[in-house]
Amino acid sequence: MPVDFPAPLESKLLTRVPGYFLGSSIRLLQELRELAPPLGLQDAALSLEVALDESKLPEDEIESLANDAWSREHTFAIERPVWFIYFLFAYASTRYKTIIMIE
Repeated sequence: MPVDFPAPLESKLLTRVPGYFLGSSIRLLQELRELAPPLGLQDAALSLEVALDESKLPEDEIESLANDAWSREHTFAIERPVWFIYFLFAYASTRYKTIIMIE
């Protein structure tokens, strides 16, 4: 949800939310920015944000960033593509004021 609150909300009252958790996509994006350097994705994060802010993300650049994130030879070969996808979701959620729903 594109609202800034410090921690995910958990409640059985959130019956329409799978898993009963509701989190902030603003906080998610912030945490993904912090995770980028340890995953070796700081350049990808910066390139993605600049290109997305300008609404100009050439398809070949997306492909290059994705291929780099999906490198099976990296120590974090599983975590990097997950980071990439969540980064795109969180960015879109905060920019366009939409929710991210994962079931």
